[in-house]
Amino acid sequence: MRQFRPLDLGVVKAHIERHAGTHEIFMDLVAAIIGRGSQEYSLIEKAAVSIVEDFRDIRRHTGEEYVIHQRSVAVIGIMYSNIRDHRKIIADLLHDTPEDVSAVSPAQSIINIREAYGRKVAHIVEGMTKPVLPQQGEMDKSSFDEVCGQIIFKHVREFGRDCMMAKCRDRLHNMMTLWGNSEKKLRKIRETLQFVLPIAIHVDYLWQELSVATAEQISRLHIDDTK
Repeated sequence: MRQFRPLDLGVVKAHIERHAGTHEIFMDLVAAIIGRGSQEYSLIEKAAVSIVEDFRDIRRHTGEEYVIHQRSVAVIGIMYSNIRDHRKIIADLLHDTPEDVSAVSPAQSIINIREAYGRKVAHIVEGMTKPVLPQQGEMDKSSFDEVCGQIIFKHVREFGRDCMMAKCRDRLHNMMTLWGNSEKKLRKIRETLQFVLPIAIHVDYLWQELSVATAEQISRLHIDDTK
């Protein structure tokens, strides 16, 4: 198990600020680790262009372009976790596409990803995509959230180590940029503590960073970002 360095979270933030802001800057990072013009580079560029197009009109609640999130997840993998497998980088870029792009169904989107980028990418993305969830029915909100969380993160675990690690990268960026009122933040914090941290500990990956990011958000629970 690697030794935790207290400045790690600051390092993550610095990498994101430097490399995730625009498509061009992100692709310069990719070119530094994977030869520009190679087949692997071209596939990453194809995925990076596709998310710019698919999420062009979508912004986060903060007003930031949503596509910065996908690039940030990939940057955490490349710069912080030293990922060099182009398939994992592509999966990081595409992890929200089936769930959040309404042009095609999630199932068809995963098929399209498999045809364009291969089975491994599609497998990771499918594991990152929420499965079909039950109707709330007569359950109260808290019980319904608990049931959904169990289903979602059981699904992530079933898709294996690469998927679990991708989910950790995704959630780390989520927790570093958590926004909203106290109730919304508390739901995400509880979900992280109950479901994501056990996954991170299981694969011994980013659990220290997730712990620090979550603690920072707990300290900000009193702040309502919507006002």
